[in-house]
Amino acid sequence: MMRSPLQSVMCLCTMWLLAVNASTCHAQRSIWGLFYRNYFTVETTIDRTTTVTIDDGKPIVNKSREVLQVRYDVRRLRPTEVVLLATIQKCRRIPVTDGEAQTESQSARTQITAADERLTARLEKLEFEVHISPDGGINDIKVPAEFYRQLDAARLSSQSVLQSTLTKATISSWLARPFWMVTDVGRYESDNEWQQIDEVSMGLLGQIRTLVTCAVTDVEEQKASVAITGKSRHISPVNLSAENGQIAFTDLKVTASDFDGEAVMIRESDQIDERTERPAQRPWFESMTLRWNVEGETRARTQNGGRRIVFQQKRTESSRLLPDYYVGNLPLFRAPRELQVPQ
Repeated sequence: MMRSPLQSVMCLCTMWLLAVNASTCHAQRSIWGLFYRNYFTVETTIDRTTTVTIDDGKPIVNKSREVLQVRYDVRRLRPTEVVLLATIQKCRRIPVTDGEAQTESQSARTQITAADERLTARLEKLEFEVHISPDGGINDIKVPAEFYRQLDAARLSSQSVLQSTLTKATISSWLARPFWMVTDVGRYESDNEWQQIDEVSMGLLGQIRTLVTCAVTDVEEQKASVAITGKSRHISPVNLSAENGQIAFTDLKVTASDFDGEAVMIRESDQIDERTERPAQRPWFESMTLRWNVEGETRARTQNGGRRIVFQQKRTESSRLLPDYYVGNLPLFRAPRELQVPQ
């Protein structure tokens, strides 16, 4: 049967609307109810205090601070996951000295700053494709080869060493922590607990893997306080030597302890968002602070002999949601204000 042009157009429109409705159904099962073109940005500040003692020498204390901003853009929705593009918007490492900490000369600080600026220029705007499941876990992550090449170019280490120490699991962890805030909507109440897996790289000394437990401790309307605890263990590295073989580590002993923290999550509100004319939605993640200690000892074997090294690191990681975000389904034929073409 021949169709008129009008019937053909109506048929195509009907098929398109069915496709939109199907994608909406999938989106409803996605984490936080995210939809295509939603976006948000998380800023993380990492403070480290590292103490190293070589043989019987005086302890050397180094304090550093890193500030990282990552923007997440929803690119695809699937029945079992949401695919986001995580873009590094900002990356800074700031040397910190005070009290009895080792001081640096002005020239050394200048060199560090220059090196940081070079590294920042190389890392900013790099994009990672992250696949997040409805329970907050990462199904897959695609790390751009450029990431390792830029770190190699910054002379942090060779590409082969970087790929063995900065694994996909460790990269996934620092991109996935905001998605820990994903408790079942029907159990948004005190005593609700759920678990996640976290992994932190220690470079040539391996990784620290933690079984994280999140527990709701207090609920006030849409806002919930979450206590975070964890049991950590050390994962030995496959290769304990640098690529050129000039330094090798033996007799490695590492202990991770005192992993804890707290977080705040806020669900969608019943209030109407004037941008979408629907109930206001937002990322459930609001803020998070994590703390843990790592200590241990090893022997560093060099061409000039062996040295005993004792080390300790205290780490605090604080993250917060930045106010620039857009979450929720859009009415048909309407784009977010930030995506609209100026008239």
